[in-house]
Amino acid sequence: ADAYQKPTAGFVEQVFFYQLAGDENGNTLSALVNANADKAAVLRFNTAELPCFTQWKNTAAIEDGYVTAMEPATAFPNPKPTERARNRVINLEPGESYTVHLGIEIYDDADSVRKITDEIAELQLRSEQQIHKEPIARFSDAQG
Repeated sequence: ADAYQKPTAGFVEQVFFYQLAGDENGNTLSALVNANADKAAVLRFNTAELPCFTQWKNTAAIEDGYVTAMEPATAFPNPKPTERARNRVINLEPGESYTVHLGIEIYDDADSVRKITDEIAELQLRSEQQIHKEPIARFSDAQG
């Protein structure tokens, strides 16, 4: 999920679910970096407030909608019963609210992008990375 292909006719969209590593306070970030590593879009958030992260890739032909998304959230984009069974649905009573802190940053030079990718690499050292080739029950009811 760390690279994007060129627009491809007939490409079937892909969705990847993540549990991101955070610092000692749960702060984390995600970056979309161009191939030259001199431009990046960054999202900063707290994993206690937004514990679920989804990456959506649709590298279909341009006329069909080449698009991507980085989506920090309180739940994954599964059917609500699936998310409710995993205690990821936040129920608010009338008048209640749920507050999150989300930062959006744009970088347009290689030095700044390198600092961001170094920051991500540092966070990744805090936990063992696991990549599942098929959906797992913790994230979804879908079967691979």
